Amino acid sequence: MTNFLKEPFKTKLKWYFAQDIIQLNNNADNGESVIIPSLRQCWNHNYQVILSYDDSAASEYEELWPQCEYWWANTSDPKHVISYLEERETEGRPGQFFATGLNLTEDAKYVLSHLCQSLQSMTLSSYSLLLNWVKQQRPGPGTSCVNIICADFVGAFSNEFTQLVIGLNQTLLEQT
Repeated sequence: MTNFLKEPFKTKLKWYFAQDIIQLNNNADNGESVIIPSLRQCWNHNYQVILSYDDSAASEYEELWPQCEYWWANTSDPKHVISYLEERETEGRPGQFFATGLNLTEDAKYVLSHLCQSLQSMTLSSYSLLLNWVKQQRPGPGTSCVNIICADFVGAFSNEFTQLVIGLNQTLLEQT
């Protein structure tokens, strides 16, 4: 990011998200590690937004977290997405925020063999399988626990995805 863009970018982020931003408490310069707040701490302070930015300029701003690792299978096959995420879970979670992606990805072969289908129809036809995976997840700091779950078309099916994620958050709050 050029110096010219840094200040307007920072100003807009602060303006859009104001007090909702979870600021990075980075004491790495003092030899201490980054303090990652718990969900309860975020909710107690009304923090709702994590800004993760994949650029070295992020380290200059307490509002920007470093790049958030994103577990994404890059496939149109929902079964492969789930097996990929389960494999990553067995490897253990990274040391900071990370996201699990239930996103399906169309490749050229898929597009050419499904000319009348959209990304939305492809995703929604697999939603029950993807939502079943969400139902089986455990939130929390454990090595095989999920942190952030991302999906496309989350408003589908009466917001079932959103309700499941809120339920995971409630479970986590009850545990703390």
